[in-house]
Amino acid sequence: MSLAPAALSVLVLAGGEGRRLGGRKDGLPVGGRPLLERVLQVAQALSEDVVVLPGRWAGQLHLPPGVRSAQDAPGAPGPLGALLGGLRAARHDACLLLPCDMPFASVEVARRLLDGAHGRTLAAVVVGPRGREPFHAIWRRGAAALLERVAARGGRALHEALGELDALGALHETPAAALADLDPELACLVNVNSASDLAVARARAGG
Repeated sequence: MSLAPAALSVLVLAGGEGRRLGGRKDGLPVGGRPLLERVLQVAQALSEDVVVLPGRWAGQLHLPPGVRSAQDAPGAPGPLGALLGGLRAARHDACLLLPCDMPFASVEVARRLLDGAHGRTLAAVVVGPRGREPFHAIWRRGAAALLERVAARGGRALHEALGELDALGALHETPAAALADLDPELACLVNVNSASDLAVARARAGG
């Protein structure tokens, strides 16, 4: 698929506390580059509209020219609030949700997921060994109303929203096997959440 720059916004989550890593994740080097820099490179290859959700680190991140930041939605916790804030700030209907701790995010996988985000679809996700993956996923701005309802009743997990979208017929699922030609090891879904994850990611990146 040939992807026009205006077809997509990219929402980069950078507000995680990184408790299991001893602090912020965004500056941790993988393959000689900070995690946030790696993800922003992929984001800018996909879109001219890149929005960083810095959460508690607002004003403390160095963002390249052309990348803007937005606030999490008030009253909505964690990634749910960040996604809501990003959808409200996005310039385009389709949005790729990328945490800064996914060092092997893939332009090609994002484009394939975007292919499925049409019609009534409000989210397009990979279904991997852990089930539905809410990150490295396409969310459309029309999902915001459902996310607000989930947050209002005390929900915290994006998986809860995905379940409701599925029940509404508004979820597109791509089996992991369907990405074998692009990313046979599903490296794009690797998260750096712990010291062991970081060591594995550095080994994969070659340094």
